[in-house]
Amino acid sequence: MLTKLSLRNAGRTWKDYLVFFVTLVLIAAIMFSFNGLLFDPDIRTLETDSYIIAVMLGIATFFILLVLAWLIQYMIRFMMKKRSREFATYLLLGMKRRQITHIFWGESLALGAMAFLLGTIIGLFLRQFLFACFYTLIGKATVWIFPGTPLLF
Repeated sequence: MLTKLSLRNAGRTWKDYLVFFVTLVLIAAIMFSFNGLLFDPDIRTLETDSYIIAVMLGIATFFILLVLAWLIQYMIRFMMKKRSREFATYLLLGMKRRQITHIFWGESLALGAMAFLLGTIIGLFLRQFLFACFYTLIGKATVWIFPGTPLLF
């Protein structure tokens, strides 16, 4: 019953969660694509100074994680304030605080999982675009979009 209630509530409040969801998708895509560049063995063997690229991408990842932590904390507080009346109604109807917590965290986890999956899919394509840009900058003629499918510039 709590799962059904969580899904119904998520459907009703999708407008409030939309900005949060899109931001999570973009952050997941950026993290996947930049870390794909960071840990790619082909890029590490291209230059002797590849550690500079790794350090810069590591610093970018750190700042993205800081923004992500702040965003998640802000959105949880925002949604808790916005839905405080709804939670108070649940308390008046006899639900326990633990059940209300499970409902809220269930919605949040479902939202985060969907954003992670969609962000990973988008990140695959963004990663290939970043590889194409990087290989063009260093003067390589062939970029491998997916294993076995070259894209010639």
